[in-house]
Amino acid sequence: MYKEVSKSNVNKLLVLLGFIISMVVVMLVTNNIIYPVNKMLADVINILYFGFGVYFYMRYFMTSYEYKVEDNTFVITKLLNKNNPQIVLSISIDDIEKIEEYPDDFIQDAEKLDFSSFNNQKKYYFYAYFDNKKYVVLFNPTDKLLEFINEVKS
Repeated sequence: MYKEVSKSNVNKLLVLLGFIISMVVVMLVTNNIIYPVNKMLADVINILYFGFGVYFYMRYFMTSYEYKVEDNTFVITKLLNKNNPQIVLSISIDDIEKIEEYPDDFIQDAEKLDFSSFNNQKKYYFYAYFDNKKYVVLFNPTDKLLEFINEVKS
């Protein structure tokens, strides 16, 4: 068995502070420019900005993924809440065709499942088939995990 956790290595406090400052700026602009003309539009812009900001902060900076290889199965677990980890993908290693580095100009021919963190690590991908569909699975493994998967595959 081998497992590792991939998480964002960005300073979460600085990102949160940047979001709060940008939220104040958006509120000042909408309340001083748009609010006198259209009150509802200003409120909708503020609510949407806040909602999308919270979503992106939680998705890209607070969420981490655990990659585990156990009993010829590759398991990806979402670790947002430490008390309630969620298994988001469990696939037999035999069903993984090959793992390659994810290029910037990748042309998708399948639905994308992104289980990678927002960091500077290289993204890798593999194709998975389940529920009669083809998926491209993105993740951030270390070299050690890639070697371990290749050992188990052979």
